[in-house]
Amino acid sequence: MKASMKKLLYFSPLPPHKSGIADYSMALIAGLAEHFDITIAVEPIRIINPGLYNVDEKDLFRHYSPELYEKYKVKQVGWDEINFNDYDYRIYNLGNNPYYHSYMYDYALHYPGLVILHDYVLFYLVVGRYWGDKQRFFKKVFKIGGLKGLVLIGKLLLRRRHPLHCEYDRVQSFNFEILNSKNKIMVHSNFAKQKILNEFPQKENEIHIVNMISDPQDETETSSEEIKKKFNIGADDIIISSFGHIAETKLNHVVCKIIKALSKDYSRLRYIMVGEGGYIDHYLDGKVIRKTGYVDLRDFVGFIKASDLVINLRNPSMGETSAAVIRILREGKPCVVSDDAWFSELPSNTVIKISNARVEEELNSVILDFLKSRDKFQHFGERARQMIKDDYSSKSVSLKIKNLLENS
Repeated sequence: MKASMKKLLYFSPLPPHKSGIADYSMALIAGLAEHFDITIAVEPIRIINPGLYNVDEKDLFRHYSPELYEKYKVKQVGWDEINFNDYDYRIYNLGNNPYYHSYMYDYALHYPGLVILHDYVLFYLVVGRYWGDKQRFFKKVFKIGGLKGLVLIGKLLLRRRHPLHCEYDRVQSFNFEILNSKNKIMVHSNFAKQKILNEFPQKENEIHIVNMISDPQDETETSSEEIKKKFNIGADDIIISSFGHIAETKLNHVVCKIIKALSKDYSRLRYIMVGEGGYIDHYLDGKVIRKTGYVDLRDFVGFIKASDLVINLRNPSMGETSAAVIRILREGKPCVVSDDAWFSELPSNTVIKISNARVEEELNSVILDFLKSRDKFQHFGERARQMIKDDYSSKSVSLKIKNLLENS
Protein backbone atom coordinates (compact mmCIF):
# COMPACT_ATOMS: atom_id res chain seq x y z
CA MET A 1 0.00 0.00 0.00
CA LYS A 2 1.30 3.43 -0.93
CA ALA A 3 1.39 5.93 1.93
CA SER A 4 -0.48 8.47 -0.21
CA MET A 5 -3.50 6.22 -0.74
CA LYS A 6 -6.83 7.57 0.51
CA LYS A 7 -8.83 5.35 2.86
CA LEU A 8 -12.08 3.81 1.59
CA LEU A 9 -14.75 2.11 3.73
CA TYR A 10 -16.65 -0.35 1.55
CA PHE A 11 -20.03 -1.84 2.56
CA SER A 12 -21.31 -4.86 0.66
CA PRO A 13 -22.44 -8.46 1.03
CA LEU A 14 -19.50 -10.68 0.10
CA PRO A 15 -18.98 -14.42 -0.27
CA PRO A 16 -20.01 -16.75 1.29
CA HIS A 17 -23.28 -14.79 0.97
CA LYS A 18 -25.14 -16.09 -2.09
CA SER A 19 -25.61 -12.77 -3.83
CA GLY A 20 -24.82 -11.44 -7.30
CA ILE A 21 -23.76 -8.18 -5.66
CA ALA A 22 -21.29 -10.14 -3.53
CA ASP A 23 -19.66 -11.50 -6.68
CA TYR A 24 -19.71 -8.02 -8.24
CA SER A 25 -17.99 -6.58 -5.18
CA MET A 26 -15.18 -9.13 -5.29
CA ALA A 27 -14.29 -7.86 -8.76
CA LEU A 28 -14.77 -4.18 -7.89
CA ILE A 29 -12.67 -4.13 -4.72
CA ALA A 30 -9.84 -5.82 -6.60
CA GLY A 31 -9.88 -2.88 -9.02
CA LEU A 32 -10.37 -0.22 -6.35
CA ALA A 33 -7.45 -1.63 -4.32
CA GLU A 34 -5.14 -0.17 -6.98
CA HIS A 35 -6.29 3.30 -5.92
CA PHE A 36 -7.41 3.09 -2.26
CA ASP A 37 -6.54 1.61 1.11
CA ILE A 38 -9.74 -0.45 1.51
CA THR A 39 -11.54 -1.55 4.66
CA ILE A 40 -14.49 -3.84 4.03
CA ALA A 41 -17.56 -3.59 6.28
CA VAL A 42 -19.53 -6.86 6.20
CA GLU A 43 -22.46 -8.25 8.11
CA PRO A 44 -21.41 -11.15 10.38
CA ILE A 45 -22.62 -14.63 9.54
CA ARG A 46 -25.27 -15.54 12.10
CA ILE A 47 -26.02 -19.01 13.47
CA ILE A 48 -29.69 -19.66 14.27
CA ASN A 49 -28.90 -22.31 16.90
CA PRO A 50 -25.41 -21.53 18.27
CA GLY A 51 -25.61 -24.35 20.82
CA LEU A 52 -25.44 -26.90 17.99
CA TYR A 53 -22.08 -25.67 16.72
CA ASN A 54 -18.62 -25.75 18.22
CA VAL A 55 -17.63 -22.45 16.63
CA ASP A 56 -17.57 -18.75 17.53
CA GLU A 57 -19.74 -16.56 15.30
CA LYS A 58 -16.98 -13.95 15.21
CA ASP A 59 -14.70 -16.41 13.41
CA LEU A 60 -17.16 -17.58 10.76
CA PHE A 61 -16.47 -14.93 8.15
CA ARG A 62 -12.73 -15.45 8.44
CA HIS A 63 -13.29 -19.21 8.20
CA TYR A 64 -15.40 -19.03 5.03
CA SER A 65 -13.59 -16.14 3.30
CA PRO A 66 -9.95 -16.23 4.48
CA GLU A 67 -8.79 -14.51 1.27
CA LEU A 68 -10.63 -11.33 2.28
CA TYR A 69 -8.64 -11.13 5.50
CA GLU A 70 -5.43 -11.83 3.63
CA LYS A 71 -5.92 -8.97 1.16
CA TYR A 72 -7.96 -6.34 3.02
CA LYS A 73 -8.91 -4.99 6.41
CA VAL A 74 -12.30 -6.42 7.42
CA LYS A 75 -14.80 -4.98 9.90
CA GLN A 76 -17.80 -7.07 10.97
CA VAL A 77 -20.63 -4.64 11.66
CA GLY A 78 -21.87 -5.16 15.21
CA TRP A 79 -18.70 -6.95 16.30
CA ASP A 80 -15.99 -4.46 15.39
CA GLU A 81 -15.88 -0.75 16.14
CA ILE A 82 -15.97 1.51 13.06
CA ASN A 83 -14.86 5.12 13.30
CA PHE A 84 -16.31 6.73 10.19
CA ASN A 85 -14.05 9.76 10.60
CA ASP A 86 -11.04 7.57 9.85
CA TYR A 87 -12.04 7.23 6.19
CA ASP A 88 -11.82 9.62 3.28
CA TYR A 89 -14.57 7.92 1.28
CA ARG A 90 -17.49 5.54 1.83
CA ILE A 91 -19.22 3.23 -0.66
CA TYR A 92 -22.50 1.42 0.00
CA ASN A 93 -23.55 -1.38 -2.38
CA LEU A 94 -27.30 -1.22 -2.00
CA GLY A 95 -29.66 -3.81 -3.44
CA ASN A 96 -33.31 -4.64 -2.82
CA ASN A 97 -32.72 -7.82 -0.76
CA PRO A 98 -33.32 -7.08 2.95
CA TYR A 99 -31.34 -10.13 4.07
CA TYR A 100 -28.12 -8.83 2.53
CA HIS A 101 -28.44 -5.05 2.66
CA SER A 102 -30.40 -4.01 5.76
CA TYR A 103 -27.24 -3.86 7.88
CA MET A 104 -25.84 -0.92 5.87
CA TYR A 105 -29.07 1.04 5.34
CA ASP A 106 -28.90 3.28 8.43
CA TYR A 107 -25.18 3.90 7.95
CA ALA A 108 -25.83 5.14 4.41
CA LEU A 109 -28.37 7.62 5.78
CA HIS A 110 -26.20 8.89 8.64
CA TYR A 111 -22.74 8.73 7.06
CA PRO A 112 -23.31 9.57 3.39
CA GLY A 113 -20.86 8.68 0.66
CA LEU A 114 -21.43 6.99 -2.69
CA VAL A 115 -24.40 4.62 -2.95
CA ILE A 116 -24.13 2.09 -5.76
CA LEU A 117 -27.83 1.63 -6.39
CA HIS A 118 -28.26 -1.80 -7.96
CA ASP A 119 -32.08 -1.63 -7.89
CA TYR A 120 -34.26 1.42 -8.48
CA VAL A 121 -36.97 -0.23 -6.40
CA LEU A 122 -36.07 -0.63 -2.69
CA PHE A 123 -39.48 -1.81 -1.48
CA TYR A 124 -38.35 -5.14 -0.05
CA LEU A 125 -35.23 -3.66 1.54
CA VAL A 126 -37.20 -0.94 3.34
CA VAL A 127 -39.95 -3.33 4.47
CA GLY A 128 -37.39 -5.81 5.79
CA ARG A 129 -35.41 -3.08 7.53
CA TYR A 130 -38.34 -1.57 9.48
CA TRP A 131 -40.83 -4.41 9.85
CA GLY A 132 -39.57 -5.50 13.28
CA ASP A 133 -40.82 -2.29 14.97
CA LYS A 134 -44.45 -1.95 13.84
CA GLN A 135 -45.01 1.57 15.20
CA ARG A 136 -41.89 2.85 13.50
CA PHE A 137 -42.65 0.80 10.41
CA PHE A 138 -45.93 2.56 9.61
CA LYS A 139 -44.40 5.98 10.26
CA LYS A 140 -41.59 5.15 7.86
CA VAL A 141 -43.98 3.79 5.23
CA PHE A 142 -45.93 7.07 5.33
CA LYS A 143 -42.72 9.12 5.14
CA ILE A 144 -41.27 7.09 2.29
CA GLY A 145 -44.36 6.00 0.36
CA GLY A 146 -46.99 8.50 1.45
CA LEU A 147 -50.66 7.62 1.66
CA LYS A 148 -50.32 5.26 -1.32
CA GLY A 149 -47.69 3.30 0.58
CA LEU A 150 -49.90 2.98 3.64
CA VAL A 151 -52.84 1.85 1.51
CA LEU A 152 -50.71 -0.80 -0.21
CA ILE A 153 -49.42 -2.20 3.09
CA GLY A 154 -52.94 -2.07 4.56
CA LYS A 155 -54.39 -4.08 1.68
CA LEU A 156 -51.67 -6.70 2.03
CA LEU A 157 -52.27 -7.07 5.75
CA LEU A 158 -56.04 -7.33 5.22
CA ARG A 159 -55.29 -10.24 2.88
CA ARG A 160 -53.01 -11.67 5.58
CA ARG A 161 -50.03 -11.27 3.29
CA HIS A 162 -46.64 -10.34 4.70
CA PRO A 163 -45.46 -7.18 2.88
CA LEU A 164 -42.29 -9.01 1.82
CA HIS A 165 -44.54 -11.32 -0.21
CA CYS A 166 -46.07 -8.48 -2.20
CA GLU A 167 -46.15 -9.25 -5.95
CA TYR A 168 -43.46 -7.49 -7.99
CA ASP A 169 -45.96 -5.70 -10.22
CA ARG A 170 -47.63 -4.06 -7.20
CA VAL A 171 -44.67 -2.79 -5.22
CA GLN A 172 -43.74 0.88 -4.96
CA SER A 173 -40.22 2.26 -5.22
CA PHE A 174 -39.77 3.12 -1.50
CA ASN A 175 -36.45 4.76 -2.34
CA PHE A 176 -37.24 8.22 -0.95
CA GLU A 177 -34.92 8.05 2.07
CA ILE A 178 -31.88 7.02 0.07
CA LEU A 179 -32.47 9.35 -2.86
CA ASN A 180 -33.32 12.26 -0.58
CA SER A 181 -30.13 11.73 1.45
CA LYS A 182 -26.78 13.45 0.95
CA ASN A 183 -25.30 10.48 -0.88
CA LYS A 184 -24.00 10.59 -4.40
CA ILE A 185 -25.83 7.92 -6.39
CA MET A 186 -24.28 5.58 -8.93
CA VAL A 187 -26.48 3.50 -11.25
CA HIS A 188 -25.74 1.12 -14.09
CA SER A 189 -28.13 2.36 -16.77
CA ASN A 190 -29.68 5.44 -18.28
CA PHE A 191 -33.06 3.83 -17.57
CA ALA A 192 -32.38 3.88 -13.83
CA LYS A 193 -31.07 7.46 -13.96
CA GLN A 194 -34.15 8.72 -15.78
CA LYS A 195 -36.46 6.92 -13.35
CA ILE A 196 -34.76 8.71 -10.47
CA LEU A 197 -34.82 12.11 -12.18
CA ASN A 198 -38.54 11.74 -12.86
CA GLU A 199 -39.03 11.82 -9.09
CA PHE A 200 -36.01 13.89 -8.06
CA PRO A 201 -35.18 16.31 -10.90
CA GLN A 202 -32.97 18.32 -8.52
CA LYS A 203 -30.53 15.35 -8.35
CA GLU A 204 -29.33 15.79 -11.94
CA ASN A 205 -25.72 16.42 -10.89
CA GLU A 206 -25.69 13.72 -8.22
CA ILE A 207 -26.69 10.70 -10.35
CA HIS A 208 -23.86 9.00 -12.22
CA ILE A 209 -23.88 6.10 -14.69
CA VAL A 210 -21.05 3.57 -14.38
CA ASN A 211 -21.14 0.12 -15.94
CA MET A 212 -21.27 -3.13 -14.06
CA ILE A 213 -18.15 -5.32 -13.97
CA SER A 214 -17.50 -8.64 -15.60
CA ASP A 215 -14.03 -9.93 -14.75
CA PRO A 216 -13.33 -13.65 -14.35
CA GLN A 217 -13.24 -14.39 -10.62
CA ASP A 218 -12.55 -18.11 -10.55
CA GLU A 219 -9.68 -19.41 -12.65
CA THR A 220 -10.68 -22.99 -11.77
CA GLU A 221 -14.21 -22.69 -13.16
CA THR A 222 -15.90 -25.91 -14.18
CA SER A 223 -15.55 -26.79 -17.87
CA SER A 224 -18.59 -27.44 -20.03
CA GLU A 225 -17.57 -31.10 -20.31
CA GLU A 226 -17.39 -31.45 -16.53
CA ILE A 227 -20.78 -29.75 -16.14
CA LYS A 228 -22.43 -32.13 -18.59
CA LYS A 229 -20.95 -35.13 -16.83
CA LYS A 230 -21.77 -33.84 -13.35
CA PHE A 231 -25.41 -33.07 -14.21
CA ASN A 232 -25.97 -35.99 -16.57
CA ILE A 233 -26.37 -33.90 -19.71
CA GLY A 234 -25.80 -35.58 -23.06
CA ALA A 235 -22.81 -34.48 -25.11
CA ASP A 236 -25.08 -33.82 -28.12
CA ASP A 237 -27.92 -32.17 -26.21
CA ILE A 238 -28.94 -28.66 -27.29
CA ILE A 239 -28.79 -26.62 -24.10
CA ILE A 240 -31.04 -23.60 -23.67
CA SER A 241 -30.64 -22.10 -20.22
CA SER A 242 -31.68 -19.32 -17.87
CA PHE A 243 -29.65 -18.04 -14.92
CA GLY A 244 -30.50 -16.55 -11.54
CA HIS A 245 -33.50 -16.74 -9.25
CA ILE A 246 -36.47 -18.53 -10.84
CA ALA A 247 -39.47 -16.21 -10.56
CA GLU A 248 -42.57 -15.13 -12.45
CA THR A 249 -40.86 -11.86 -13.38
CA LYS A 250 -38.19 -13.88 -15.23
CA LEU A 251 -40.93 -15.52 -17.36
CA ASN A 252 -39.46 -19.00 -16.87
CA HIS A 253 -42.94 -20.48 -17.33
CA VAL A 254 -43.15 -19.05 -20.86
CA VAL A 255 -39.83 -20.65 -21.77
CA CYS A 256 -40.91 -23.98 -20.23
CA LYS A 257 -44.12 -24.00 -22.25
CA ILE A 258 -42.33 -23.28 -25.54
CA ILE A 259 -39.49 -25.76 -24.97
CA LYS A 260 -41.92 -28.51 -23.98
CA ALA A 261 -43.81 -28.06 -27.25
CA LEU A 262 -40.70 -27.83 -29.46
CA SER A 263 -39.07 -30.87 -27.84
CA LYS A 264 -41.58 -33.09 -29.66
CA ASP A 265 -39.76 -32.28 -32.91
CA TYR A 266 -36.28 -31.73 -31.42
CA SER A 267 -35.58 -34.70 -29.19
CA ARG A 268 -32.18 -33.41 -27.99
CA LEU A 269 -33.56 -30.04 -26.86
CA ARG A 270 -33.08 -29.28 -23.15
CA TYR A 271 -34.04 -26.29 -20.97
CA ILE A 272 -32.03 -25.93 -17.77
CA MET A 273 -32.75 -23.23 -15.18
CA VAL A 274 -29.59 -22.55 -13.17
CA GLY A 275 -30.90 -21.20 -9.88
CA GLU A 276 -33.47 -21.58 -7.12
CA GLY A 277 -37.24 -21.04 -7.12
CA GLY A 278 -40.23 -23.38 -7.16
CA TYR A 279 -43.04 -21.75 -9.10
CA ILE A 280 -42.30 -23.74 -12.29
CA ASP A 281 -41.79 -27.10 -10.57
CA HIS A 282 -44.88 -28.59 -12.24
CA TYR A 283 -43.04 -28.26 -15.59
CA LEU A 284 -39.99 -30.23 -14.43
CA ASP A 285 -39.62 -33.68 -15.94
CA GLY A 286 -35.98 -34.45 -15.16
CA LYS A 287 -35.08 -34.67 -18.83
CA VAL A 288 -36.28 -31.89 -21.15
CA ILE A 289 -36.98 -29.31 -18.44
CA ARG A 290 -34.75 -29.18 -15.36
CA LYS A 291 -33.51 -26.85 -12.65
CA THR A 292 -30.27 -27.09 -10.72
CA GLY A 293 -30.98 -25.21 -7.50
CA TYR A 294 -28.19 -23.00 -6.21
CA VAL A 295 -24.76 -23.68 -7.74
CA ASP A 296 -21.44 -22.12 -6.80
CA LEU A 297 -19.69 -19.63 -9.07
CA ARG A 298 -17.50 -22.30 -10.67
CA ASP A 299 -20.49 -24.32 -11.81
CA PHE A 300 -22.47 -21.17 -12.69
CA VAL A 301 -19.81 -20.15 -15.22
CA GLY A 302 -19.48 -23.77 -16.33
CA PHE A 303 -23.18 -23.86 -17.19
CA ILE A 304 -22.79 -20.69 -19.25
CA LYS A 305 -19.98 -22.35 -21.19
CA ALA A 306 -22.13 -25.45 -21.71
CA SER A 307 -25.11 -23.46 -23.00
CA ASP A 308 -25.93 -23.05 -26.69
CA LEU A 309 -28.50 -20.29 -26.19
CA VAL A 310 -29.36 -18.30 -23.05
CA ILE A 311 -32.74 -16.75 -22.26
CA ASN A 312 -32.89 -14.16 -19.46
CA LEU A 313 -36.10 -12.13 -19.49
CA ARG A 314 -37.71 -9.55 -17.19
CA ASN A 315 -41.31 -8.40 -16.95
CA PRO A 316 -41.72 -6.18 -15.10
CA SER A 317 -38.21 -4.89 -14.58
CA MET A 318 -37.22 -3.41 -11.22
CA GLY A 319 -34.69 -1.19 -13.00
CA GLU A 320 -31.93 -3.68 -12.21
CA THR A 321 -28.82 -4.48 -14.21
CA SER A 322 -28.25 -8.20 -14.59
CA ALA A 323 -24.81 -9.42 -13.49
CA ALA A 324 -25.77 -12.83 -14.86
CA VAL A 325 -26.43 -11.42 -18.34
CA ILE A 326 -23.09 -9.59 -18.30
CA ARG A 327 -21.32 -12.85 -17.42
CA ILE A 328 -23.18 -14.57 -20.25
CA LEU A 329 -22.11 -11.91 -22.75
CA ARG A 330 -18.53 -12.10 -21.48
CA GLU A 331 -18.50 -15.79 -22.40
CA GLY A 332 -19.66 -14.95 -25.94
CA LYS A 333 -23.00 -16.74 -25.72
CA PRO A 334 -26.00 -15.63 -27.79
CA CYS A 335 -28.54 -14.29 -25.31
CA VAL A 336 -32.24 -13.43 -25.60
CA VAL A 337 -33.39 -10.52 -23.40
CA SER A 338 -36.50 -8.41 -22.91
CA ASP A 339 -36.53 -5.18 -24.91
CA ASP A 340 -37.06 -3.18 -21.72
CA ALA A 341 -35.19 -1.05 -19.15
CA TRP A 342 -31.40 -1.67 -19.00
CA PHE A 343 -31.66 -4.64 -21.35
CA SER A 344 -32.96 -2.39 -24.14
CA GLU A 345 -29.82 -0.24 -23.80
CA LEU A 346 -27.57 -3.13 -24.83
CA PRO A 347 -26.43 -2.77 -28.46
CA SER A 348 -28.74 -4.67 -30.83
CA ASN A 349 -25.81 -6.50 -32.38
CA THR A 350 -24.84 -8.05 -29.01
CA VAL A 351 -28.18 -9.55 -27.83
CA ILE A 352 -31.48 -10.73 -29.29
CA LYS A 353 -34.29 -8.51 -27.97
CA ILE A 354 -37.96 -9.49 -27.78
CA SER A 355 -41.01 -7.46 -26.85
CA ASN A 356 -42.78 -8.09 -23.54
CA ALA A 357 -46.05 -7.35 -25.31
CA ARG A 358 -45.54 -10.32 -27.66
CA VAL A 359 -43.15 -12.38 -25.61
CA GLU A 360 -44.51 -15.87 -26.29
CA GLU A 361 -44.89 -15.35 -30.04
CA GLU A 362 -41.48 -13.71 -30.51
CA LEU A 363 -39.61 -16.09 -28.21
CA ASN A 364 -41.05 -19.12 -29.98
CA SER A 365 -39.91 -17.64 -33.31
CA VAL A 366 -36.38 -16.91 -32.02
CA ILE A 367 -35.89 -20.39 -30.54
CA LEU A 368 -37.21 -22.08 -33.68
CA ASP A 369 -34.94 -19.93 -35.84
CA PHE A 370 -32.01 -20.85 -33.60
CA LEU A 371 -32.76 -24.56 -33.85
CA LYS A 372 -32.92 -24.37 -37.65
CA SER A 373 -29.86 -22.17 -38.13
CA ARG A 374 -27.62 -22.00 -35.07
CA ASP A 375 -24.58 -20.62 -36.91
CA LYS A 376 -26.16 -17.27 -37.69
CA PHE A 377 -26.54 -16.54 -33.96
CA GLN A 378 -22.82 -16.76 -33.27
CA HIS A 379 -22.05 -13.17 -34.26
CA PHE A 380 -24.16 -11.93 -31.32
CA GLY A 381 -21.85 -13.71 -28.89
CA GLU A 382 -18.67 -12.55 -30.61
CA ARG A 383 -19.68 -8.88 -30.55
CA ALA A 384 -20.96 -9.19 -26.98
CA ARG A 385 -17.64 -10.61 -25.78
CA GLN A 386 -15.73 -7.66 -27.28
CA MET A 387 -18.13 -5.12 -25.78
CA ILE A 388 -17.73 -6.56 -22.27
CA LYS A 389 -13.96 -6.64 -22.63
CA ASP A 390 -13.86 -2.98 -23.66
CA ASP A 391 -16.46 -1.42 -21.36
CA TYR A 392 -17.03 -3.68 -18.33
CA SER A 393 -13.58 -4.47 -16.94
CA SER A 394 -12.78 -3.82 -13.28
CA LYS A 395 -9.88 -1.63 -14.38
CA SER A 396 -12.03 0.79 -16.38
CA VAL A 397 -14.94 0.76 -13.92
CA SER A 398 -12.80 1.28 -10.80
CA LEU A 399 -10.99 4.19 -12.47
CA LYS A 400 -14.33 5.87 -13.18
CA ILE A 401 -15.41 5.36 -9.55
CA LYS A 402 -12.06 6.74 -8.33
CA ASN A 403 -12.60 9.89 -10.37
CA LEU A 404 -16.18 10.11 -9.19
CA LEU A 405 -15.16 9.91 -5.53
CA GLU A 406 -12.30 12.35 -5.81
CA ASN A 407 -14.36 14.89 -7.75
CA SER A 408 -17.37 14.75 -5.41
